[in-house]
Amino acid sequence: MENKKLMDYHRFLDEAGDTTFYGKGKKNIIGENGVSFVFILGMVKVIDPLDKVRDKIVALQTKITNDKFYHVPSVLKKINKSGYYLHATDDIPEVRKEMFDLIKTINCNFEAVVGRKSIERYETKHKGKEEYFYADLLSLF
Repeated sequence: MENKKLMDYHRFLDEAGDTTFYGKGKKNIIGENGVSFVFILGMVKVIDPLDKVRDKIVALQTKITNDKFYHVPSVLKKINKSGYYLHATDDIPEVRKEMFDLIKTINCNFEAVVGRKSIERYETKHKGKEEYFYADLLSLF
C-alpha cells in the first residue's frame, strides 16, 4: 500500500449540538430547550482529488437548481438569495438522497466523536471551559 502524504487528504469538520453547559447564575441547563445533551464532531476525510469532488458537487447543485421538481420554498429561497448550495438541515429528503448517492461515488471516509455533557466531568477534566471540552473531543480524531 502506498503511503500518502498528509496533504493528499482533505478533511472537513462539522458539528451537531452545542457546547453549552450553564445558563445565567451558573445554572445547569443541559437538556433544556435549545441546549443539547451531547455535542458531536464529525469529520469527513476525502481521498479523491478535491477539484473532481467539487465538480461533482457543483454539478449536483446545478441539477437541483435547474430541475423544477426541487423548486420548493426552501430551495427557491436559496436560489433567489445567493445561489443554491447543499445543506442537509435545509434540504428536502429527495435532495439529501441525491447527495448520499453522490457520496457513494467519492473515495472518502467519515468519523464522529460524541461527547455526552456531564457537569461533573466538565468541571474536573475541562476546568469549566467550553474550549477545553471542544479540544478534548477534537483530540480523539
